[in-house]
Amino acid sequence: MEKIEKGAYTLYVLRSARGCLSYIVASNKTREALVIDPSAEVGDEYLRAITDEKLTLKYVVDTHTHADHVSAHTALTSATGARYVMYQSAPSASVDVRVQEGDDIAIGDVWLRVLYTPGHASDMMTLVLPDAVFTADTLLIGGTGRTDLHRDASSGAEYDSIFQKILPLGDDVAIYPGHDYEGRTASTIGEEKRANPRLQLSREEFVRIMDAHHPALPELLEESVRKNSE
Repeated sequence: MEKIEKGAYTLYVLRSARGCLSYIVASNKTREALVIDPSAEVGDEYLRAITDEKLTLKYVVDTHTHADHVSAHTALTSATGARYVMYQSAPSASVDVRVQEGDDIAIGDVWLRVLYTPGHASDMMTLVLPDAVFTADTLLIGGTGRTDLHRDASSGAEYDSIFQKILPLGDDVAIYPGHDYEGRTASTIGEEKRANPRLQLSREEFVRIMDAHHPALPELLEESVRKNSE
């Protein structure tokens, strides 16, 4: 686990063996916290971090219905009493709090704003702090999320989400993605605008390339979608 002090809040970065990234965001003032995209593969590390850092877990947030790992939301909410948060269109019946574009998720004096960023999945959202954005499977470091895993995915919608919602947040804003397979944790919007090859494409080129992009399917695809939709 990587611990990053960010002024009003502390960020804890957790990585599964298969490169899935998840995050704990905690208010330094109140010690309230939320977890973003917890993976069952990480096991008890979330609860260990919450206990060791003397945090109170208020929310467990999944940015979308994951297709490559099983969410750890059930174990975390059961152990802590935290409430489960997803976008309003998520299929899961387990959701306690359904949010929409423009809503804020508050942990003490720290507020994360919700952006609706469909493309990789139709229930995809991005969470925004003043100096950071959690882009999940929409914008990655040096790439973008695949658009062939969900029946409701759309390459055009992903392009629009990136260019109309995420990139205008500002070049200095740090990006924390949902995946990275090279051991990286963060980038910035400015760096991705400069160096990410997919952000150099026109919308037409982006859609054509993403629609033709079909890497190997995740090993846990069917199980993940089924369990995460319950």
